Amino acid sequence: MRKQYSCNHTVIVGDLNQHLVARAFEELLTVYGLTNHVTFPTHISGSSLDPVISDLPEGVVTCRPLGAVGSSDHLAVFSTIHVAGLRDVPKKRTNWLWGKTNWEGLQDALRHTPWNNILTGDVDTQVRSFTSTIHSLQRRYVPTHTFTVKPLDRPWFGYNCRVAADEKSRAWKRFRRHPTHNNKQRHKEACFNMQRVQRVAQQRWQDELKFKLSDRSVGSKSWWTALKEQQGFAPDDHIPPLNKLTPLQHRRDVAGLCVTYKILKQGAPHLAILRQPWATPHPYSTRDANKRDQQLIVPFARTATFFRSFLPRYSRLWNHVVRQTDMHQAATLHIFKCAVNAWLMPSGHN
Repeated sequence: MRKQYSCNHTVIVGDLNQHLVARAFEELLTVYGLTNHVTFPTHISGSSLDPVISDLPEGVVTCRPLGAVGSSDHLAVFSTIHVAGLRDVPKKRTNWLWGKTNWEGLQDALRHTPWNNILTGDVDTQVRSFTSTIHSLQRRYVPTHTFTVKPLDRPWFGYNCRVAADEKSRAWKRFRRHPTHNNKQRHKEACFNMQRVQRVAQQRWQDELKFKLSDRSVGSKSWWTALKEQQGFAPDDHIPPLNKLTPLQHRRDVAGLCVTYKILKQGAPHLAILRQPWATPHPYSTRDANKRDQQLIVPFARTATFFRSFLPRYSRLWNHVVRQTDMHQAATLHIFKCAVNAWLMPSGHN
């Protein structure tokens, strides 16, 4: 799913019957940092067969049963996600007032500019010097206005619209504090003025857009993008990224080490059957003996395919982690998983 869709968060619901694939279900939660928010039975037999899985914190997602639906033997699960929508921060925009430009001063400055001393060197250097000189003269002789652009502002909502909107807001606050007839009339006039300014801005923006699209130099992609914006369609920006796939064994090793971490460091009671005894410390002092008490006894196994291979493989891999790194001292499972994932890369411990 994460390869097919580009999303900020993931929520998986359904009748998954995870008790049939308990180990694969545990690996799924561990490897991808997911949480099952259903902690109550969802079947009339008393089993929990309808999980709600997400990568959101436990306090964000809450679930509760609603009872059976119709003749179904499953209970409906009511899930609530407490999240706030992401909003872009306001930005500052500079509006150049070309109508109030001091053209005489600008022309005089251009005539007295020592171009022979500025335009020296190769072509790239001359272009940078010329651009820098023009920009400095522009900032000197062309007045500007700086105003705040909010994320929800329309493309035609420029400086004049912002001034009218601010004036309307001030008039409304004044009328709310002092509800007199004069303040009410001022607020009414500010509303009419804002509507007038918006109509002018919209018409100007549409005229400029028509003039731009009538130019033969406009490509078909730009033309269709502008047309979709006019019709209210958002541009298609949901093309999924081509993430580099990791081998299946790599993900299994990450899951196995995370399960071992939960057994040894977090004392997960449902995984106590997999706990291995600690290795006996060396009676003498060596460089490896300092970490001997954090290593496990590796059991013997004749198979490399069934569940009996889990304890030998990941006990041995855990000992490698302890001897070569300090990842086993991580404070949280998330920190440990990220460190193990980087350590198991081809350029990591191999």
